[in-house]
Amino acid sequence: MQVWNVTKQQLAQALKVVTEQYSKNVCWNREPEPVGRSFRFTIRVYTGYGQGAKRSASGRRTASACWHVHRDFMQALFELAPNARLKTALADYRGRDDFEAKFESTGRVSAGSIMAPQQLQDSCDC
Repeated sequence: MQVWNVTKQQLAQALKVVTEQYSKNVCWNREPEPVGRSFRFTIRVYTGYGQGAKRSASGRRTASACWHVHRDFMQALFELAPNARLKTALADYRGRDDFEAKFESTGRVSAGSIMAPQQLQDSCDC
């Protein structure tokens, strides 16, 4: 993810909020690093057996953060910085209102295969 119009402290606060929601199982995969006037980072879970872990279409547990963790992190961040711009592989959110209007559609993106179809919002135990 890449984000503009936020501070490193706001990113840390948003991570703290989502970590508490998911039983302290969420962490940085790549710490926020400055890139021009933005920060680039990724989040993950400590263990695939904890809350917020994504599952593959076959049911295998992964250390990837699920769609719900990402959604909750973004909601927490937009609460702290309503005018932030956050760009992911699936969407480019320009402020809290734009995020609220768009985020649900990303949950319906296919994360499976033709043989085992699965939406992102269904690829976890949340």
